[in-house]
Amino acid sequence: MWGSPDAPTGAAFEALLMAQTPDYEARARGVARLLKERDILNVCGELNAISHHEQYYTLGLNQNAFGAAYYGSALIHLLRGGADLEMRWTATGHDDAYGLITKTGEPTPACLGKQLFAQHVRYGDWIRFPRSAQDPGVDAVVAWDDSGRRSGVFVNTTARPRAIAISDWDDSLRACGTVLQVDGGTGNHVAAGRFDGRVNLDGYGIAVVTNASPAADVE
Repeated sequence: MWGSPDAPTGAAFEALLMAQTPDYEARARGVARLLKERDILNVCGELNAISHHEQYYTLGLNQNAFGAAYYGSALIHLLRGGADLEMRWTATGHDDAYGLITKTGEPTPACLGKQLFAQHVRYGDWIRFPRSAQDPGVDAVVAWDDSGRRSGVFVNTTARPRAIAISDWDDSLRACGTVLQVDGGTGNHVAAGRFDGRVNLDGYGIAVVTNASPAADVE
């Protein structure tokens, strides 16, 4: 691996990386066909924007706000493709570019993004995947259960700031009272606020609109 060419940088490269996330859906569908009528789970072993364990090559893109958006988008596509399970190495023992937790125990934005997703899109939920002609750069999933809990996850897959009008996606979410997000402006924290009908994401990031009581978030 030493002597490999440096990874390029910049907006064009990030856009090319983000364009890979629909491939997770296609691959999950392909695996599902192979596993049809077999008692075997459809498992995605690991998601990384750049598949390399050295920080020098990944440039932080596995773990920063870009990584959070990449992870969230890939998870949505895996669900669409019928995957049963996705796993990611925490790598707490050393400063590994794959890891969700730093060697000092701090969660990365990608870790927080996955946590938000897992807290609000749960096993056994009903789910749907709304689309909006107004926001082609946004991936979304809405999840709810029979108790009345309802949440929408929205991922900005572009670098530009984006204001998302939830009424363009799912009217049932307008009754939600809380928005939780990780993006370029929140740093290594989950920002919580009152939901007013719109979600503002500062570049790449992930946001959850929910009517559920706030969960204990890693910060």
